[in-house]
Amino acid sequence: MEDTRMKTKDRLIESALESFSERWYETVSVAEICRNANLSNGVFYRYFKDKEGIFKEILDIFLKDLSENLEHIKGESVTQRLDYLFNAIVNSGVKFKRMVSVYREGQYRFQEYEKKLADIYKKGLSEVFKKDISEAEYLFGTCGIRFLSIRSLYKHIVLDNKILLQGEKMVLNGIFSNQVNNYEKIFDFDAKQLEAVQETTSREKLISAGMELFGEYGYYNVNVYDIAKKAGFAVGTFYIYFDSKEEFMSELIDIINSKTRHFISQNINHSLNRIEQELQGMYLFLKFFEDKLIYYQIVREAEFVVNGKVKDYYDNFEKGYLKNLKDVKDYDYSAVANFLVGISHYLGIQTLFNRSAEDKKSIIKELGTLLYSGMEK
Repeated sequence: MEDTRMKTKDRLIESALESFSERWYETVSVAEICRNANLSNGVFYRYFKDKEGIFKEILDIFLKDLSENLEHIKGESVTQRLDYLFNAIVNSGVKFKRMVSVYREGQYRFQEYEKKLADIYKKGLSEVFKKDISEAEYLFGTCGIRFLSIRSLYKHIVLDNKILLQGEKMVLNGIFSNQVNNYEKIFDFDAKQLEAVQETTSREKLISAGMELFGEYGYYNVNVYDIAKKAGFAVGTFYIYFDSKEEFMSELIDIINSKTRHFISQNINHSLNRIEQELQGMYLFLKFFEDKLIYYQIVREAEFVVNGKVKDYYDNFEKGYLKNLKDVKDYDYSAVANFLVGISHYLGIQTLFNRSAEDKKSIIKELGTLLYSGMEK
């Protein structure tokens, strides 16, 4: 009897996994999960309270599988153990690709799941270096390779053994060949704000309305009528400028991308050396989104709504890095660029909503030491 119950539950989970990995959470229904599993809706509620329940069950299964993969880090030396950890991270992504897709959305919807995942990676990194791991060490030691692995998984970049080995060397030995001379100049300045856009055209008014609505309520919960109404127009006006809500979302991502890079570029102090500019760029990245949290919410949700556009978003950041990289140790510049973007990406996830300004500065300062010397010293 117990075997039959487990098989029924497994069928529901498999059906839900298939649906959630192909489409975002809001568009999947309990009825669809049951239909694809050839089970009645009534059977579903014997095992799960609601859709959120089965979604979180999948998240917990992924955490269990990943934790088991990282439970016994093998290797006699730090280098061997780090190689084991990095390969386990990459291979877990390939092995559990559907679950990774679901988990990425789960991290966005339920923030406690990013913390649970971070704790697993911290534990693995602690096994590698045989010591307790700080927040900055976690970001530096795992988030670059996490980002490279995710981009590779979705065919945004090619992650081969050469790049993987370079990632390991970055963690052990650092990235930049010069060190920080002046932290005061990195943090103590008055940031120039972007010029406010005068919303004079219908298109600009629609974009402003969409930014506000998507940021507050999310993409799925806002329709074209809502956007047009808030902007003061009939629905037909929306379709003069945009063919669909998805195209509109893509436009918002382009605008946020442009504004983020413009804000950072106009505030970077070019008298700083390259590693200091990197740290100031991280600080400016956080500062920009702290003041515009709706932008950050939109970019995070876009990862599941218009994934191709998010590829362009990170491609543009990579290109920006490639234009300005210097004083870097002997690594592939594309790998370095993605590694650094990954650190900033997860720095935002870890600190934007739950850390004080001083905490953020402290983490960035420690990242400065790691970017120069690595974790082995």
